[in-house]
Amino acid sequence: GYSATFYALCFAMALGPSIIGHGSINYALGYVSAAIVGLLTLLEPLVASAAAYVLFDEQPSGLALIGMAIVLCAVVYVLYSGSRQGESDKSATSAE
Repeated sequence: GYSATFYALCFAMALGPSIIGHGSINYALGYVSAAIVGLLTLLEPLVASAAAYVLFDEQPSGLALIGMAIVLCAVVYVLYSGSRQGESDKSATSAE
């Protein structure tokens, strides 16, 4: 079998990201709409790939890079268009 240290590290890797990741998502739901929080979870694989590149020198394939760029552009577009929509709603309300 494996050492107790190995099992402790595995447990920490499973528990730590769960508490931090899911806990921060649940916390954010109190301040941001569920649609935005769900949209931002699409960035998780992109961040994981970037971390793997920095930490482990793991090179993503060209197709993976294209996919990451599409997801990033889509998220930025939705967030930007949502903020612009909010601004136009505010200006329409203040004009009344």
